[in-house]
Amino acid sequence: MARAVSPSYFVFEGDGGLNNPARPTLAQVGGAAFVDSTQHPPIPDEQPCAPDYNQINFIAYVAALLLPAATIGVTVTGTTPALNSVIALNRSISTVTVTNPDVSVARQALGQYRVTIASAKLPQITWAPRAHANKAGSAAASASWVSAGVYDVWLSNNTGAIDCSFSLEVSGY
Repeated sequence: MARAVSPSYFVFEGDGGLNNPARPTLAQVGGAAFVDSTQHPPIPDEQPCAPDYNQINFIAYVAALLLPAATIGVTVTGTTPALNSVIALNRSISTVTVTNPDVSVARQALGQYRVTIASAKLPQITWAPRAHANKAGSAAASASWVSAGVYDVWLSNNTGAIDCSFSLEVSGY
């Protein structure tokens, strides 16, 4: 039986064609079907054996399932929100392109902000988003999924023109 071969493109980003951004499968991180040679077995103190490789690949697979697809940091000055950080599994996500941003944030109402992420840039998100208040003035934060790539964040102690910051984490597989 032939061993699975990892793809030549970064799975989290897709290949720009038939393969959309996704979480890697176990096969895409090298598989877990390594078998030691019976004719030339590894020397345990000097070489990794098949169970070692299988365990390493399985750990990489599970870790990839649990990583946040993106964490977006937002600072609000007065009533104006601004992105201050974007950490994402897809390295091509850009907050620099003003005319067609991959990530944007806008104030919806008092204490409510909408974060939009280009949906074709991330693996499918299936878990509820999480928001964290990061600065005094925003006592608590919560988030909800609106539609593909669109999330609302509420700050419970935002009383209008108040400086605060929050982060939004989106995950799932």
